Amino acid sequence: MKRILSQCMKELVQFRRDRLTVALAFALPLAMLLLFGFALRLEAKNIPLAIQDFDRTPTSRAYIERLFATNQFHPTSLHGKPEEVIASGQAKAVVIIPPDFSRNINAGKPSSIQVLIDGTDGNNARVIQNSIRATTRFFLQTSGLQSFTNPVIPRIRLWFNPGRKESLYIVPGAYAVILWIFPSLLMAIAMVREKEQGTILQVYTTSMSATELLLGKGLAYLIIGLGQAIFLLLLGSLIFGLGLAGDPTPLLIGTPLFLSAAVMFGLLMGVRTNTQSAAVQAVATIGFLTAFLLSGFIYPVENIPFPLSLISYFVPARYYIELTRDALVRGTGWAGVWYVPLVLLLFSGLFFAVAHRQIWRMQLPQTARATTTGVADIKLIGRLLDSRFWSLAVKEINQTLGNKQLIFMLIFPVTIQLLVFGFALSPDVNNLKLGVVDYSKTPASRELISALTENGIFVVKSYSNSQQELGNLVRAGRITTGLVIPPKFNHNLRSGQTAEIQILIDAVDANTTGIASGYAAQIINNYSQRQANQSPPLIQPRVRFLYNPGLISSWFFIPGVLGLVLTLMSSLVAAATVVREKETGTLEQLLMTPAADWEILLAKVVPLFILLIGDVLLALGIARLVFNLPFRGSFSLFMMLSGVSIFVGISIGILLATVSPNQIRTQLTAFFINMPVNTLSGTVTPIETMPVFFQYLSWLNPLRHYVAISRGLLLKGVGLEVLWLNALALLIFAIILLGISSHLFRRQLV
Repeated sequence: MKRILSQCMKELVQFRRDRLTVALAFALPLAMLLLFGFALRLEAKNIPLAIQDFDRTPTSRAYIERLFATNQFHPTSLHGKPEEVIASGQAKAVVIIPPDFSRNINAGKPSSIQVLIDGTDGNNARVIQNSIRATTRFFLQTSGLQSFTNPVIPRIRLWFNPGRKESLYIVPGAYAVILWIFPSLLMAIAMVREKEQGTILQVYTTSMSATELLLGKGLAYLIIGLGQAIFLLLLGSLIFGLGLAGDPTPLLIGTPLFLSAAVMFGLLMGVRTNTQSAAVQAVATIGFLTAFLLSGFIYPVENIPFPLSLISYFVPARYYIELTRDALVRGTGWAGVWYVPLVLLLFSGLFFAVAHRQIWRMQLPQTARATTTGVADIKLIGRLLDSRFWSLAVKEINQTLGNKQLIFMLIFPVTIQLLVFGFALSPDVNNLKLGVVDYSKTPASRELISALTENGIFVVKSYSNSQQELGNLVRAGRITTGLVIPPKFNHNLRSGQTAEIQILIDAVDANTTGIASGYAAQIINNYSQRQANQSPPLIQPRVRFLYNPGLISSWFFIPGVLGLVLTLMSSLVAAATVVREKETGTLEQLLMTPAADWEILLAKVVPLFILLIGDVLLALGIARLVFNLPFRGSFSLFMMLSGVSIFVGISIGILLATVSPNQIRTQLTAFFINMPVNTLSGTVTPIETMPVFFQYLSWLNPLRHYVAISRGLLLKGVGLEVLWLNALALLIFAIILLGISSHLFRRQLV
């Protein structure tokens, strides 16, 4: 025990010496919490909508006013053809009102309006469609143009979050993602740094066991993680108004267990990798990606398709999210989350056992073996060209090809991120768990249940005998929607009276709640129309989805992931390459050569650029073969602008490496910068759903422009006539960042 505490104190002293790193370890999680809490919005509002009114009558103008009376749409002007306006991104939908609109309505004839919707984002497209249909029905009722009798009236009650505040869903999930990634990242970097510097060899000469070494290091970073957790939970409660909703003991017990699992996971990644850049890539790919996508942080885990839904059971963040949302929103207590601490304890022990077994296999690093495969030809070219630049370039290529772990990390994350983003991140609302209390038990009540479940949006998970039993299931999170059918349901329908039903919805997830309640209301309205034999609505929206008629969600995410992969990979690899030269002293050796500073810089950039271009081609191949993603634009223009985006990422990496003294600070800063770059890019959630401040701030994000370019070229098939502004902005970012980073790099060489 004494040796464990001594090792723990040694780690804490080393960590405390670098005060800037200590500050970053607490400031970066706070910044991520603020970014997720304020910028990440899933519910679509203020959607740009254009109207083409060929009728121009008081009726058509009243209908247009009703569309914009909601907070769902805001008007945008229509210049040119409707398809061109949507292709340029000026509008997400266009409503075309025909010339005989009011004449047909006044004559009692149905009038069809055409609705063109940008189907690039399938979730947003469904929201637009449902909102236009609901507003149309409401307009016909309130204007007296058509009366609807509603034999069945749903009384919807929203539990836990009646105001549908998205922060009640996002912030508890953000706690899990942040507290998983940063303690594991710090632990992995600290462990692999011992291997890089050779200090781990000193441990082999002592009597300290592997268990004592791992527990000592783990305890130190568990203490740091607890400090981060207390810091975030207190500030989160002050900023977002999150308080305890029930018994706090599950959260108090579960948080240290979750942090211990995160630390042990970081320890395992540090033991398994040999360089800090590889450790960061491993934590980012295996740890962050699963916590971000397979934990239910953004979209419910029920949306994850098989077999990835099975993998989500092995993601510790999934269980801690259940714990935080219960403690801060639901308030069920031990009855609903009793198993979570046990699962987290199991994960912690499993990660420790694997790391313990691996450290016994650690041997003295072998002398770097020369990698001759594919290098002889490169050396021949270098001799033929006989220039300092090519000599330096060959040196960089040799080092890159000799680093098999780097090659693996350049290929593996691209493949994994595309597959996981494409399959796991699904905003489609399907298979919502429905609980039923049927006091009527008649053919009419069974027909209503069948109507709710026939399209796959709701799936009956339980039949309860009482409303209290149903409420307990909602509180425990076992069902998301509850349906209560009264005893006189069939009698009221047959006698022409109104039959009221009650719908209970778990409203923790505001986005799913809005879509689910909209679907439920629409299904019940259709059921009511069939019961009353009503005529069809006088205004019938004819919806056509452009670019993505099947509303395939992966078609929206994959183009964004292309940009995310390029930015993340290029910045992390470039930063690690340069800062490693600084720490090992090889950068000083380059100063003794006659090579010019531009030759040194260019020799480092060219090999990375070539490898990352290969990543682009690999990603395109996966997107096409696996997801059948179309490519409707210019391939040459796409590759050219992808090259510009790669230069932006490399410039960011070189800039961070020149201003940071060591790898741990460089990797922390690079990882943090990539988080807001990703969040404000529109990769996961549309820019239009963000608050106005973040929408303007996103214009300073180069990844936003590349994501717009990717979706424009791949899905819409547009060219520079539409994308010129994004292409120009991306080029300006590349010039500015490359100029600043090269200037600082040259100063470092002087």
